[in-house]
Amino acid sequence: MRKLFCFLFLLVCLSTVNAQSAYDITGVITDEKDMPIPGATIFLGDSRKATASDADGKFILRQVQPGKYNVVVKMLGYAVTTHEFILQNKDVKFRFKLAENNLLLNTANISAISRSDREWYLDIFTRCFFGVSNSARDCKIENPDIIRFHYDKQNSVLTASTDDFLIIENKALGYRIKYLLTNFSYDNGHAGGVVAFTGRLFFEDMQGDGQQLKKWEQARADVYLGSITHFFRALFNSKTDENKFVIYQVPDERLLNAYAKKHKQIPQRYYKPVKLLDKFITTTNNGFKLFDLRPLIADSTELYVLYTPKREPKDFMAHGVEITRGFKMPLGQLSFLRPVRDSILINKNGDVSPAANLIKGGFWTWGQMAAFVPSDYQLPPEFEPARLKRFGRGEARRNNQNE
Repeated sequence: MRKLFCFLFLLVCLSTVNAQSAYDITGVITDEKDMPIPGATIFLGDSRKATASDADGKFILRQVQPGKYNVVVKMLGYAVTTHEFILQNKDVKFRFKLAENNLLLNTANISAISRSDREWYLDIFTRCFFGVSNSARDCKIENPDIIRFHYDKQNSVLTASTDDFLIIENKALGYRIKYLLTNFSYDNGHAGGVVAFTGRLFFEDMQGDGQQLKKWEQARADVYLGSITHFFRALFNSKTDENKFVIYQVPDERLLNAYAKKHKQIPQRYYKPVKLLDKFITTTNNGFKLFDLRPLIADSTELYVLYTPKREPKDFMAHGVEITRGFKMPLGQLSFLRPVRDSILINKNGDVSPAANLIKGGFWTWGQMAAFVPSDYQLPPEFEPARLKRFGRGEARRNNQNE
């Protein structure tokens, strides 16, 4: 009897632990006069977690996993409010005061650009925002008129932003996306053009029949496998090798130029795969992992990341910005990470913060918005990398055609 009691007590303890592995986010939405606002939309950025405020302005987002999040509050007639926070080991509660939105300023800003110039800017924006892959052709912005553009002719830089959500339909992956664009820039003064954009987005699953849902599941797995999110999830769990990533620490242009002046060749150690990046990683007390970028910056080096099961598809070879492979390496999709500032935080979902501390290039810039999946996306078991084999020539050929 005593053994049975202990066993039951253990089960209760375990169930309590499991129940507390996720927490609730609650709050109240009011105007500037502290009057409750019913019907406001509240969601966690980059996810599918959303709700609405009730008649008293109250809301609740249930069973959220610990991590770093942006909560976004949107209500017609009010400015969008965002707040970044860390969810650790307890429920959190917020109170948001929404300010009225000035729509007249936006209307004047949009109308100041000629129709022909606006069509040109929109074409550049769409190409840079979605990328030019096959998947990008199945993406559409339903309300492009809300985008504000500014073009700096002297520096050949196009910038854009929105005060409301872009409504995006991605028929390739089966997502309807709401995206609040906080900043977009396209610098045509650099070779190939440099694109950067930031914002807050929310995913909704599109409706479809069984065959369509199966097609979307396959497409989502295809864009996730080898993606930057896949890489950082693997890095967080110290499983980059198991997930079939090969990593190199290579000299950047400054180091190459310095060696060219003093030496005949670069040391071979730079062209051998790095087995683990653990020397750069430390676990913080809130469940995140800190990726220290200072050693890379001090050594004038960056990371080449190769995903070996998949080849770079034909449309990337024709339109993408391919990395020059200056040394022998396996075939695969090649990207790079260039450190800009001291460090980044990584969570278990593969999210990094601040993202601006790393510049990404190569294949990871190919898909752009057309290849985004929610931060809470989970790869179906049948697509797990441990079950995948490296593609043979025939499989690689079929993969290229599909992508």
